[in-house]
Amino acid sequence: PGNSGGPLVNLQGEVVGINTAIASRTGGYMGIGFAIPVNTARNIANTLVKDGHVERGWLGAQIQDLTEDMAKTFGVAADSGVVIGGVMPDSPAEKAGLQAEDIVVRLQDQPMTSAGQLRTAVAAFAPGTSVDLRVIRDGKAVSLRVTLGLLDEKMLTRFGRGAQPETEPEPEETTVADSGLSVQDLTAELAEQLQIRDDSGAVVVDVERGGVAQRAGIRVGDLIVAISGEPVAKAADVPRLLTADALNQGVRIRLKRSGVTLVVVLKQS
Repeated sequence: PGNSGGPLVNLQGEVVGINTAIASRTGGYMGIGFAIPVNTARNIANTLVKDGHVERGWLGAQIQDLTEDMAKTFGVAADSGVVIGGVMPDSPAEKAGLQAEDIVVRLQDQPMTSAGQLRTAVAAFAPGTSVDLRVIRDGKAVSLRVTLGLLDEKMLTRFGRGAQPETEPEPEETTVADSGLSVQDLTAELAEQLQIRDDSGAVVVDVERGGVAQRAGIRVGDLIVAISGEPVAKAADVPRLLTADALNQGVRIRLKRSGVTLVVVLKQS
């Protein structure tokens, strides 16, 4: 009992974690406890004693779980890997040849089934370590060798914490039938307003409430950069690729939001 630190032990009296937090409806001790795995805590403690600080490996890719609908668009089994949403410029991932919409299936000899697992596994390696990645790209297996960098606050600030747009743009719109979204060409003014570094793509300027796009998590201000792996350079590319037949089967969309690349699936229910 107790969730304010200290060891979490099993029935054999072995320490298996360090108690950290609790989810409680009452604010009392009744609830679900959370603990840091003891192996993670041990590695951190040993590193602190040895070096005085903790350094974590950095891949430089934005990753997300492979959902069932997304897996169908790739033609792979669900929960069979981790999707690369985007690759950061001049990062270890880019230097190794990792690409957006690759599916990471193994790191070293360990199968990868979730983004959290891959993130934790990469961070456990020391910067400068070379690791083997096995990915699925366009239905084919590809092996890559990645030399991990150093994860620090500069990297998080540079690549992952852009500002959300405060106001919705009001340009001329291209409405995409059956998708529940409207898009517009990316202009210099719009890029500055939404803090977008890209120079091409289709900006989402309206999302129908309760529509397919909203259910998939698409928001006003998102920049659509690819549909089913095909690059989107302008708004006119979106209705060409988001056909009724494609929406019925499920369409994979790669978009950028506040410096983060995401992959979502649009599908008519």
